[in-house]
Amino acid sequence: MRVKDIELIREGDCAHPWAWVDLDLDDVDPMSVWKLVAKLDRRYIAGCHTRWHVPAYRAR
Repeated sequence: MRVKDIELIREGDCAHPWAWVDLDLDDVDPMSVWKLVAKLDRRYIAGCHTRWHVPAYRAR
Protein backbone atom coordinates (compact mmCIF):
# COMPACT_ATOMS: atom_id res chain seq x y z
CA MET A 1 0.00 0.00 0.00
CA ARG A 2 1.50 3.34 -1.01
CA VAL A 3 0.39 6.96 -0.76
CA LYS A 4 -0.48 8.36 -4.19
CA ASP A 5 -1.42 11.89 -3.14
CA ILE A 6 -2.12 14.11 -0.12
CA GLU A 7 -4.31 17.17 -0.49
CA LEU A 8 -4.39 19.59 2.45
CA ILE A 9 -7.76 21.30 2.89
CA ARG A 10 -7.24 24.90 3.89
CA GLU A 11 -10.87 25.99 4.20
CA GLY A 12 -12.75 25.56 7.44
CA ASP A 13 -11.63 25.55 11.07
CA CYS A 14 -7.86 26.15 11.22
CA ALA A 15 -7.80 24.60 14.70
CA HIS A 16 -8.96 21.31 13.13
CA PRO A 17 -7.19 20.96 9.77
CA TRP A 18 -7.81 17.97 7.54
CA ALA A 19 -6.56 16.34 4.36
CA TRP A 20 -7.51 13.82 1.69
CA VAL A 21 -5.02 10.94 1.65
CA ASP A 22 -5.22 8.96 -1.59
CA LEU A 23 -3.84 5.42 -1.24
CA ASP A 24 -3.02 2.97 -4.02
CA LEU A 25 -5.30 0.08 -3.08
CA ASP A 26 -5.65 -1.77 -6.38
CA ASP A 27 -4.33 -5.10 -5.06
CA VAL A 28 -5.01 -4.67 -1.34
CA ASP A 29 -7.44 -6.64 0.77
CA PRO A 30 -10.18 -4.26 2.07
CA MET A 31 -9.67 -5.55 5.63
CA SER A 32 -6.06 -4.33 5.47
CA VAL A 33 -7.34 -0.81 4.87
CA TRP A 34 -9.68 -0.96 7.86
CA LYS A 35 -6.86 -2.35 10.05
CA LEU A 36 -4.57 0.50 8.99
CA VAL A 37 -7.24 3.11 9.76
CA ALA A 38 -7.89 1.52 13.16
CA LYS A 39 -4.16 1.60 13.91
CA LEU A 40 -3.75 5.28 12.95
CA ASP A 41 -7.05 6.64 14.31
CA ARG A 42 -6.79 8.62 17.55
CA ARG A 43 -2.97 8.50 17.53
CA TYR A 44 -1.14 11.45 19.08
CA ILE A 45 1.15 12.83 16.36
CA ALA A 46 2.94 16.20 16.20
CA GLY A 47 1.08 17.62 19.18
CA CYS A 48 -2.45 16.61 18.25
CA HIS A 49 -4.73 13.62 17.99
CA THR A 50 -5.40 12.36 14.48
CA ARG A 51 -8.74 11.13 13.20
CA TRP A 52 -9.00 8.78 10.22
CA HIS A 53 -12.13 7.98 8.24
CA VAL A 54 -12.77 5.84 5.17
CA PRO A 55 -15.53 7.50 3.15
CA ALA A 56 -17.66 5.61 0.66
CA TYR A 57 -15.85 5.59 -2.67
CA ARG A 58 -16.49 8.50 -4.98
CA ALA A 59 -14.51 9.95 -7.83
CA ARG A 60 -13.00 13.35 -7.00
